[in-house]
Amino acid sequence: MNDVRRTREQRDIPLDDDAVETVVYKSQQAAKQLGKGFHRSSWMLLPGQQDHRTEDRWKSSDGRGVKDFHELKVWQKAHQLTLAVYQITATFPREELYGLTRQLRRACSSIPANLAEGCGRNGDAEFARFCCIARGSASELEYHLLLARDLKLVKPKDHQELTRRAIEVKRMLTGLIQKLNADR
Repeated sequence: MNDVRRTREQRDIPLDDDAVETVVYKSQQAAKQLGKGFHRSSWMLLPGQQDHRTEDRWKSSDGRGVKDFHELKVWQKAHQLTLAVYQITATFPREELYGLTRQLRRACSSIPANLAEGCGRNGDAEFARFCCIARGSASELEYHLLLARDLKLVKPKDHQELTRRAIEVKRMLTGLIQKLNADR
């Protein structure tokens, strides 16, 4: 315990100038490359070398790699679904405002929010985890839509359409999760 409290000089840890320069240099290089938009760990790679965690990570419609969650088709569909759920729940009775209205909106908005957060994380494993959370929210949304239909808050036609869209998002998420896990 006393060893931990002692200063560096008291513990006689050798720290030469080369070690300090290396740490400072790597930090400066990382800051420069991050400023240019490179992947967080790509500063350790040689020019022309690609990071296996981001290589062929996600593809946009034109085949380019996706760095922005806005480009993910599944995020776009989830966002449109969220807008539709907000529109439908606006017609719910006021007494449901803190009940089913809130639950539907929270579950639905959680899908694109988790995709956005996952895109901002480091590596496919973390992104896949957030995709799994988004898929769980889509399942929760499905149930709340069923409950809203059974309580006659949502017309059967609207329920069918929203549920179809939620299932489509879940299928897309499942495919994305499988792709991310296969790439690891």
